[in-house]
Amino acid sequence: MKRTLTCLGSLLTAGLTCLTAAAAPTIGNVPIRGLQLGATTTLTIDGSQLDGNPQVLFSFPVAKAEIKPGATANQIQVDVTLDKQAPPGLYQVRVASAHGVSNPAVIAVDGLPQVAFAAEAAALPVAMHGALAGATVMSTTFQGAAGQRVVIDLECRRLGGATDPVLLLSKPDGSQLAYSPAQRILGGDARLDVALPVDGKYTIKFHDALFRGGSPGMFRLKIGQLAYADLVYPLGATRGQTTALAFASTNLPRDARVETTFADLLETQPANWPEDALVSGGRPKVAVSDLPETIEAAESPGTPQEIAVPAGISGVLAKSGEQDRYALKVQPGMKLRFDVLSNRLGIPLDGVLTVAREDGAQLAANDDRPNTLDPGLDFAVPGDVQKLIVTFSDRQNRGGADALYRISVTKADLPDFRLSVPADAIQVPGRGTTLVRVKAERAGYGGDIKLAFDPSPPQGVSLAGDVIPAGANETFLTITAGDIPPSAVLTRLVGDAAADGAAIRRLATAPENNASKHQPWLKRELALAVKSAEPLQIAWQPAEGAAFNLGQNFAVPVKVTRAEGAAGDVRLTLLTTQVVPPIAEGNDKGKPNLAKAVRLDGTPSIPATQGEGSVNVVVPADLPVMPYDLVLQAELLGPDGKQVLATAVTAALRVVPVKPAG
Repeated sequence: MKRTLTCLGSLLTAGLTCLTAAAAPTIGNVPIRGLQLGATTTLTIDGSQLDGNPQVLFSFPVAKAEIKPGATANQIQVDVTLDKQAPPGLYQVRVASAHGVSNPAVIAVDGLPQVAFAAEAAALPVAMHGALAGATVMSTTFQGAAGQRVVIDLECRRLGGATDPVLLLSKPDGSQLAYSPAQRILGGDARLDVALPVDGKYTIKFHDALFRGGSPGMFRLKIGQLAYADLVYPLGATRGQTTALAFASTNLPRDARVETTFADLLETQPANWPEDALVSGGRPKVAVSDLPETIEAAESPGTPQEIAVPAGISGVLAKSGEQDRYALKVQPGMKLRFDVLSNRLGIPLDGVLTVAREDGAQLAANDDRPNTLDPGLDFAVPGDVQKLIVTFSDRQNRGGADALYRISVTKADLPDFRLSVPADAIQVPGRGTTLVRVKAERAGYGGDIKLAFDPSPPQGVSLAGDVIPAGANETFLTITAGDIPPSAVLTRLVGDAAADGAAIRRLATAPENNASKHQPWLKRELALAVKSAEPLQIAWQPAEGAAFNLGQNFAVPVKVTRAEGAAGDVRLTLLTTQVVPPIAEGNDKGKPNLAKAVRLDGTPSIPATQGEGSVNVVVPADLPVMPYDLVLQAELLGPDGKQVLATAVTAALRVVPVKPAG
């Protein structure tokens, strides 16, 4: 996906833990959460720490963005101009400044005029913006004509809000015409698509389903002859290949098609829209992999469709009670993994997957798995089997044009891994270091994982701990900035590895939120900012050849640098990637056994009058031999010896314990 940055260079809003003391910018509210294609829209952004040469950063193409005069720490306004050709959808914006980079806010892009919510929609189509809280019932009206087709789409959850909306439409005489509860296929939002029966003024009402709407309560109510599509068919595409997609759960014409080449690393990617359609809402999701993709063919009576594995298979249970069957050509002894994607997309199917011999004798079956109604299973092909009959059906015999599914069939023993980070924004102080704990969930792959940002951080930024070593499940990725001006970049964290001669590339995932549940690619978007220098820096100064000996203390000199006027004692603590073993018995059974932990000897500090000191790291005699990352955290204390004025960390120091000589 193309990312456009405004004026500040590159921003990386990677939700990661930052150990510096100064507060980063925060977006609290964006009253108008939409931008109109081919027009200029004024965005007002409320929050804190928004001053300091602010710039607004966009993850989508922007023709022009200009901060208006009068910006304050709590509010900025920016005039945003979009070309008509920008792809409609739901995206993220952030504010970057000398204070760092903010949390993201979801912004819609489409062809609708964007206005504040009002008691009447003066003209259609329109997108009306506001906030819904508690038991409030919102109401607006519009003028309609008999036979007019109108879509009323309420975005709340898709914008990252906490409302579970209910949407009602009343006729001019006050009687109810249509009703929509929250819909899973819309991420929990509501939508109506109706033909108006008479001329007159229609009333729209909406509220939280339980009349206790949470915070944030932003909404975007769209009214008009709008096009939408929640799904595409096929549901899967092969990375790097051009795929022709049709639309489902849609009001687009039946013959609407788009061709898209999915080259990105993302495992779930947004589909393109057809040209010249007034589309609105989130873009449909496509599962992208390196698998060859197959579309369900018309089945001849008694003859299931033959498919070679591995494969992705997209199909549809087109009518009630339908059972789709496939004949998979396999090799005896193969270990296969079956994964069905359907209900997780909001499709109302409770799938059942069965695996049988050619004679119909069942070998395995699955109904659903934890946290999903989509079935899946791991299966070892018996030694006398070269063809499997796989059947997919719905437990309640449902079907229809939108009853889509995708079955992926892969080798279960292929080495793989997943990466995660604890937040979605990284703040790096100038002339300082910040720490990001990157975790790996391994699945049959035990080797090194090389980490890198793509796009790269600003020039003058360096990384340490950028390899998760073989056998380890995490690393302290430390990011150090030189004496460079504030800047930022939107980026992603990529992990590279190789196994059995094949490359493995995976993107790190930030924690999920309401918006990224519906648009999973948002979880991969990170932001990294170099901000103004902090009043404290700290650095390891290990002696050349110093050994990390089992059963001995590891003495390391350290140096702290305080800014002018930042006097005070500096308290030191140690962070490590060691998984401390639990206590095996007694009253404290199960608690971390601190006697077996890599730790500091005592509670060292560096007096206010000194800039150098040393720490002794205790190395347990029975510490498992593997790489460990050590990071020293420094806290600048106030005159009372308790208040923390500033915090800094060292770059990661990677050590491997050795048995002492003799």
